[in-house]
Amino acid sequence: MFKGVYFRFLDNLYRLILKRAEYISVVSEPLKFRVIETHGVEKEKVFVFPNGVDVRAFRTGIASGCLRSSLGVENKKVILFIGGITEDRGLALLVKALPKIVVKNQHVIVLIVGEGPQKFDLKKLAENMGVERFVKFIPPVSHEEIPRYISAADVTVGPLVARSDTFGSVPRKVLEYMACAKPVVVCYASVSRDLIIDGCNGFLIHPGETEELASVILKIISHPSLVAEVGQNARENVEKLYDWDIVMNNFEKVLRVAVAGGKHILTLKNESRD
Repeated sequence: MFKGVYFRFLDNLYRLILKRAEYISVVSEPLKFRVIETHGVEKEKVFVFPNGVDVRAFRTGIASGCLRSSLGVENKKVILFIGGITEDRGLALLVKALPKIVVKNQHVIVLIVGEGPQKFDLKKLAENMGVERFVKFIPPVSHEEIPRYISAADVTVGPLVARSDTFGSVPRKVLEYMACAKPVVVCYASVSRDLIIDGCNGFLIHPGETEELASVILKIISHPSLVAEVGQNARENVEKLYDWDIVMNNFEKVLRVAVAGGKHILTLKNESRD
């Protein structure tokens, strides 16, 4: 009972803050519409300020042969995840899909770059499923090194878990994968629905579907022409909408108007940091 009262209080407080805000910044169009429809905020108050990516640092054509060699994955199809190893990234689903992948392609390796509280559990899960030799854990690398790791990948994996706070999110890591023209696999509702269009600039699976995840990954690693097309579409999409120069230029225009009018901006964030 107390919990229900507490959450109603927070909801009412949230509505009051939004009502009184002069400008509201959100990371995507779907989140903008939700704020307008759910809280009755005037649409003129809400603008989109998404995450961005440095398209000069994250690009195509980065040499990765030496890195692949040092990691011992020269002749492998590399499935890459970079980020915090936490339950909300859905990496257990990827490990559970591995037996269905390797039964059809033994030249696959999953690279998980990062640290987190789920690392031990993932290692045990891989052992229990008999796929530990297909999973390699790598300690976190500097942000400057990340483009090389992405370039070494054949498939990249974004969030595979959808939650209420991932609605409308624009994860930085997904943008970095896309900027390097790599096919990325995420689950529905784990990113903004206007970020990934299934089969066009990335691939979407339904939450919890190991069969579907395995099928999509096998499809990607078996069709180089599809990879090239989807990757190019992803790169063009990022260049057009998520290049930091473009994002900041648009934000600067809003700031100028806000400053001239003596107004303040409220920024609504969600799980888009990675």
